[in-house]
Amino acid sequence: MRAILILVVLAVLGFFGYQYAVEGRSLGEAVGVLTGDAAAPDTAEATEDATAEEEAPSDDAPAEEAADDAAAAVDEATDDAAIAVDEATDDAAAAVDEATDDAAAAIDEATDALDEAADAAAASTDQAADAAADAGDDLMTGASELLTVDGFDADRVIELVEGADIPDLQKTTLTTAINSARDNPELLQPVLDRVKQVMGLE
Repeated sequence: MRAILILVVLAVLGFFGYQYAVEGRSLGEAVGVLTGDAAAPDTAEATEDATAEEEAPSDDAPAEEAADDAAAAVDEATDDAAIAVDEATDDAAAAVDEATDDAAAAIDEATDALDEAADAAAASTDQAADAAADAGDDLMTGASELLTVDGFDADRVIELVEGADIPDLQKTTLTTAINSARDNPELLQPVLDRVKQVMGLE
């Protein structure tokens, strides 16, 4: 009987020694293993680990924050681009309007200048026509005297012939005859008579 008790004591001591030395359990934990309550510490430890995992910051948090920052940056860039497009459109429209106004003003100025030039040209033409008519009238007024031997002036008679309403061939013929009679008094009267006849001044 005593030997049995000694064996039991040695077995108990060996169990506690194994739990303490090998398993690293305390005396209470060893007793819990012996009585069947060993799972309790493990369960508490597991609960603490789960709580710690829940409280620990998630590894996905930085990624979510970066995604939010990227989305915000995209929104800001989109807004800036829209503003830039609007400003560029407004500037282009203003430039087109200004260029159109400038072109219209330039066209108006050119039109006015053309009108003034046309008016000036018409006035000059009228003046020239009036001057020619006056000169013709003066010549015709003095024609009766020019077409005489005493009042003969070769240059003025030629001018009279050139301004007359007669064919060019007759103008050439009379001009040649007048130049011939310039230095030949004997030819002068017949030439003057011919000029009067052609021009209807007889």
